[in-house]
Amino acid sequence: MTWIAIAVSSAAVAGVLTIIDKQLVTKYLNYFPSFGLLLGLSSVVWGTITFILFPLSSDISIRELLIAFSSGLIWSASLVLHMFVLKTGEASRVSPVFNTYPAIVAILGVSFLGESLVWFGWLAILSTITGAIMVSIKQKPDIKRLKIDRSFILLIIAAFFAALGQIVSKNVLETAPFWNVFALRCLGIGIPFLIFISKNSLKGLVVGLQHPVGRYYILIGEFFYGGFAVLLTVFAINSGPVSVVSALIGTRPIFVFLYSTILSTSMLKVMDEPLKRNTITIKAIAIGMVVAGIATISVS
Repeated sequence: MTWIAIAVSSAAVAGVLTIIDKQLVTKYLNYFPSFGLLLGLSSVVWGTITFILFPLSSDISIRELLIAFSSGLIWSASLVLHMFVLKTGEASRVSPVFNTYPAIVAILGVSFLGESLVWFGWLAILSTITGAIMVSIKQKPDIKRLKIDRSFILLIIAAFFAALGQIVSKNVLETAPFWNVFALRCLGIGIPFLIFISKNSLKGLVVGLQHPVGRYYILIGEFFYGGFAVLLTVFAINSGPVSVVSALIGTRPIFVFLYSTILSTSMLKVMDEPLKRNTITIKAIAIGMVVAGIATISVS
């Protein structure tokens, strides 16, 4: 399997994870700290098991160790904002805005890494950002006016942290052992979420585990699938150029849009996102602009 296929697979898997997270935070773990605790425990378990299987190499320096751990901390900040907005927002609207981070990767590369973009590269960035704004616009039912969703700024900040995390990960993966970086990244993601440990968060997690459906979302969805999604992402970043990999992983909104639309149909009714023709058309066009911009960035 090539790194391109791995990156696209990462996007598809991450799309499923977005749906799982949305179901967890809205139906089975309504108390947000319980979800944060779950995410922290899952990441720490993955990091610990990886260290047991692949002990810390003597070749990794303190600097590399700190950078790898920091990449997880940065991604953790991104996830906090993403999950907070996802709790109240539509998954198919939240995902495209969050996945503008490949455009931010390109901007950071030009600003700090000495990379360059031709004119159509900047046009692609404009397309990506415009699509993100479009998908965040909601129409008021009572009056004919549009407004930007309040969560837009939070999602852009989350996207910035995601972009920064990708760049930091790629930097350390060039010199440090893959499995050590993966383990340290998992611990960096998980440890900050352990601040959510409390009597109420533990109680909420137990209630979720007692639900006949919720336990499968928690154990199989978050513990297994969540770690697998991170593994694919780090593997893809390690295998190919970070700008192109980020662009391919950034196609996640396409998968989220497809999954959420299918799951919201009257036949399944797993989700309840709006299926009005105008809403779906606007979302499809906006997501198409995001993905087209990301694809252009990858070859510019």
